[in-house]
Amino acid sequence: MPKPVQRGLPVAAVWWQSLNFLNMRYTLSLFFALMFSSGIAQIRQEFAWQAELLSQKKKAARLFEQWQKGGYKLASRDLDNGRLVWEVTDVSSLGRLLKKKYTFTFVLYDGTTLFLNGKEIRTFLVERQRLVLDTVRGNTEHWQKAFRAALRGRGRYKGPAPAVWRLGFGPFARYSDHIELTITKRGKKELMAMHFWLVPGSMVLALTELEDAPCVPVNRLLTFEKVAVPATYKPAPYKLPEGRKFSKRFTLHFAHNSARFNSAEVAAIKAFLQNDNLEIRGGFIRGMSSVEGDSARNRQLQEQRAAVLWQALAPYRQRGARLQGDYQPAYRMFRQQMRAAGITQFDSLSDSEINRLFYNPDYRQQYASYLADQRLARISIQLYKHYTPEEQVTRAYADATRQYAKIVRARSMRSRSEREQTVRKAASLILGIERALTEAVRQGRLSTEVVRQYYHTGKLQTEELTMSRFNQVMQDWHHGLDPVVTDYRQIILQAYQVTLPLVTDPEFSRDNKALRRAAAVQMFAYGLIRKGVIDDRLYYELTYPEELPYYNLLLNRITFANVYGIDNGRPGVPRQQESGADGRLANASRLPDKLYYNFVKKNLLINHYTAINPAIAAKDEYYYFDLYYLLYPNVMSWQVFDDQWFDKDITIEFIDRMIDHLLTTKICPDNIYELALTFHLKVLQQASQATQLTPQIEKSYDFITSYYKTHSGKLTPALANRVAGQLLFMGHLFYHNENVQDAYELMLATIKDADFDEVSLDLFYQIVRALGRVEEYFKPE
Repeated sequence: MPKPVQRGLPVAAVWWQSLNFLNMRYTLSLFFALMFSSGIAQIRQEFAWQAELLSQKKKAARLFEQWQKGGYKLASRDLDNGRLVWEVTDVSSLGRLLKKKYTFTFVLYDGTTLFLNGKEIRTFLVERQRLVLDTVRGNTEHWQKAFRAALRGRGRYKGPAPAVWRLGFGPFARYSDHIELTITKRGKKELMAMHFWLVPGSMVLALTELEDAPCVPVNRLLTFEKVAVPATYKPAPYKLPEGRKFSKRFTLHFAHNSARFNSAEVAAIKAFLQNDNLEIRGGFIRGMSSVEGDSARNRQLQEQRAAVLWQALAPYRQRGARLQGDYQPAYRMFRQQMRAAGITQFDSLSDSEINRLFYNPDYRQQYASYLADQRLARISIQLYKHYTPEEQVTRAYADATRQYAKIVRARSMRSRSEREQTVRKAASLILGIERALTEAVRQGRLSTEVVRQYYHTGKLQTEELTMSRFNQVMQDWHHGLDPVVTDYRQIILQAYQVTLPLVTDPEFSRDNKALRRAAAVQMFAYGLIRKGVIDDRLYYELTYPEELPYYNLLLNRITFANVYGIDNGRPGVPRQQESGADGRLANASRLPDKLYYNFVKKNLLINHYTAINPAIAAKDEYYYFDLYYLLYPNVMSWQVFDDQWFDKDITIEFIDRMIDHLLTTKICPDNIYELALTFHLKVLQQASQATQLTPQIEKSYDFITSYYKTHSGKLTPALANRVAGQLLFMGHLFYHNENVQDAYELMLATIKDADFDEVSLDLFYQIVRALGRVEEYFKPE
């Protein structure tokens, strides 16, 4: 018993125990463990081989190269019948070896030795070739000569022949898991030895995907409510006009030697303030007194009058409003009165002289009417007018109208940069005004009815403004806010009407801007219909031409209609009539959405499904969802061994090509790699019945191998065991030992895991022994 080499592996002790599972115990334990715990369909023994050069000459190295090119191999499947079968893929390469008179010696388990020389092999193959030619029409004599020439090393045979030439020997009573082939030249010089080791291969039912990325699973419907087009213009800050400042002058008259004012005049001021929704922010009073009396007393009287008046206006004053004043006798006014009356005797008198004259009662009585007009106060009140809701909306709309006029005038500007800057600034302010009105309604400062009555949005329409408004409504919806100035139906239809004609407009079709907008409008509408916010009548209003540029819009419509049962997605076509592609869907009854499937199949692919339609790929950012939907049932429902297909129009070559395409798209890795691994695994399962290695089989094998090598850090022992078993299962088609080496590398990635079970350790040991690397892990005691 060999002793394990200590290589820092935590499972060395388990390895020691696992060696007891060799021979019969090994076979039984591995069989039952793989059958019941690892999802294995069946067990099969495959040969792995190792070359041993017995000569230092260059001829031995060249012999090994020729051996590899010929694809020589032992067929393990025939050992169950006690036969030893030697398989050759290139009879011409074998002929060049036979020409040099090599002897091939097989040593079996029980010591049985089988010698084959070139003449015996040529005779066997010639007889086999005659059987082949019996079924071939044409010049059989010509092919017979060409075949014999190839076996003598004089040419290359390209005629009718089986994919693999099989030389069978036996039956033998017993055989071993180790068979040795020695090649000698002229029966004397041993040049090379080939050691063939049996390793267990198993067919896996399913493989695990190891991708892990945060993303949305594949589903076109998940784009509903999530497709948003950034607004071209963003709202600029705007404050709604709440009022305006202005001044108003009033004149008040007072009685002689009294602070009492004329009540009628003050009542008129109050009525003005009350009726016009005004507020006093301050005031300035210019008080006058008649030319009679003492000036100090007159000033005191004016101050009293101002105080009484300011107190009377207290209910209309803003808190902190102040009254300032200027008080003086009315001498200037008196002189103007006299001149107007034609009296000139006072022109040469000074103010003090006039004041002394009116101490005389006669003067006071004579000019009483003039003196009464001089007892007044002129007050200038600083006012703030609070706008009513109607006035606020009207003035805001006036501001928006002025900005819209700038947009109209900008169209005639020659400078593109100046034109774009003007339009952007004006449009942003219009959107800012609308946003301010909306927020005022939400805060209760304005009512919805007032805003809708006075704010006529229909007069301020451009494509960009409409889509920017629509985008604001979508953002509000995602934040739980309902529209107030307009309703969902109105804003969706407006956006639809301005966007749909632009889908085919050359200016917009270059960057798909209009199509992305149309998809945003459509999916937002469908999302609201699904939630019951809008009734399904809107669905029938959002119709699209059945033309290629509108592919994704039509497909979204079909998808939504079928999934949510609104109608059949296409007026006039009952859903039950959509019975598959000309009756070629073998399992159409299990297809959840036949109308969607057939629409995709008809429109997504051209040239018999050899390429993605470039017009669709350029227009629809979600076409890969549809491609995935098309491929998924064809991969998952493929019954390999019964040769049953979901859709007979979908070929293996097409699926392979389209999976390669999907791997470059935005689909979640766990979705697409599940599809890819299942497809390539089924290709290998189908290849288990094949006799020739094809490019598709080799590609599927390489895909699975490279995938798990890339993610070897995520492999579990059980998964490494399953993948290795599948690779070994394919050994009959690989003639260069890759499958055994790949299985070794995959299992080596997880061999350090302390949880590696005994079954996996047994399999790993068999692979290590087959590759001749036992001494790296074990050494003799």
